Amino acid sequence: MTSESTSELTGAATGAVTGAEAAGGKEVNTSGSVYGVGWAWPVAINGTALALSQNSADDIKKNLKLLFRTQPGERLMRPDFGCDLNQFMFENYSEGLISAVESTIRVSINRYEPRVLIDGIDIIVKTGIPITLDIHLNYHIVGSAELQAMSGSIGGSDGRIAM
Repeated sequence: MTSESTSELTGAATGAVTGAEAAGGKEVNTSGSVYGVGWAWPVAINGTALALSQNSADDIKKNLKLLFRTQPGERLMRPDFGCDLNQFMFENYSEGLISAVESTIRVSINRYEPRVLIDGIDIIVKTGIPITLDIHLNYHIVGSAELQAMSGSIGGSDGRIAM
């Protein structure tokens, strides 16, 4: 691989400062975009390097859905990645259950999606056999004042997570 294509893969071509150059050891985005830059999906080769794309609010929402639907242990190289929502699938309703679901979501987002600041998580319980938890997440993206939202559910007659 040439040094030119290596710089495109590491983000130098996008204007991002990484490693020892970064303030406090964190990556600094100087590209002017609130969302940053990531790999294009599906992964493609643009000339001699991997194609990069500007991330958007939709990309971040897709990442959140992926996080919510992934069970820790599913990713071979990142075994701790995921939001262990399956553990709540067949639990009996209690206030502790609602607090635990909210806490699990907050911890996962804070750990794996640092571009998101949570404004609120509302959990509505639909009683029945089995119960369903409707989850409404309000958030905004770091550097943006625009409010974003997504909704989903845990449980129900099909016993799955739908975010």
